[in-house]
Amino acid sequence: RGLIHLINGSWGDALTALNGSIEFSEMAQAERMLAVSLLAKANYCILVGATETGLSLCRRAMKLFEKHLLYFQGYPWGLMSLLYLVAGDQSSAREALQNCLDNIDLDLPPTPTFSSVEVRLAEIKFCLVEERPDLATSRADDLLDYLERFHVRQFRSDAMMLKAKALLALDRPREANDTLYEACREAEELSTQPTLWQILDSQADALERLDKAEQAVSTRDRARAILATLADSIIVDEDRATFLKLPDVRRLLEAQK
Repeated sequence: RGLIHLINGSWGDALTALNGSIEFSEMAQAERMLAVSLLAKANYCILVGATETGLSLCRRAMKLFEKHLLYFQGYPWGLMSLLYLVAGDQSSAREALQNCLDNIDLDLPPTPTFSSVEVRLAEIKFCLVEERPDLATSRADDLLDYLERFHVRQFRSDAMMLKAKALLALDRPREANDTLYEACREAEELSTQPTLWQILDSQADALERLDKAEQAVSTRDRARAILATLADSIIVDEDRATFLKLPDVRRLLEAQK
C-alpha cells in the first residue's frame, strides 16, 4: 500500500503506511518482511531527497538480506546508487551500481517489490549524469523492450522520460517531444504524479527548442502545479524542505520568478 501511495503522489499516506509496515515487522520479528519494508521506505527517501536516511535503511536491509540469504541481495545496492546520485556523489553511485549489477540478473521477470526495472533505470540515469546520451538512449530502448516482453506498464513513462532527456542532450528535440507526449499519456493513465511533473518539465524544454514558447509555458505551469501538490503531501517538515531544495525542483520553481 505504501508503494502505491508513493507512485500516486500521496507521500504523506505513503510514509505513514511504510512506517507502519516497519513497526509491524519489528514487533512480529519478521525479518524478511522488515527487509522489504526498509527498502520500500528507501524509495520514499529517493523521491524526497532524504539521502542519509535512505542509505541507513538500505544498509540495515542489506544485513538482513545477508543473514537470510535472500535472492535479491544486489537490490539494496541499486537503491543506494540512486540515493548517491541524488546526493551528487557520482563515485559512490558508480561503485554501488556495480555491486548491484554483480549480484542481480537483470533479465529476470520484474516482481512487485524487488524489481530489476529500477536497477535498469539507475543505469540510464548514470549514463545521463556521465553525459553519455547515446548509451542512455540504447539502454532506455532495451528497458522498453523488456517492459513490453513482460507486459509491465508501471515504469514505461519513466523509461520514455529518460530516453527523451537523452534525445534532448543529442539535440533531437522533435523526437524528444514525441517521446514525452507518449510518456505523458502513460503517466496520466496510471496517475504516476512523481513522474508526470518531470515529464512535463522536460517537455517544456523540448517545446522551447521547437520555438513553441507559449505551449512551453503552459506545460511548465502544469508541472509546477503537480510539484506543489506533491510538496504539500509531505508530512515531515524536514523532508519537505529537503525536497524543495533538490536541483530539478528548485530550478522549476525558480523558473516561475
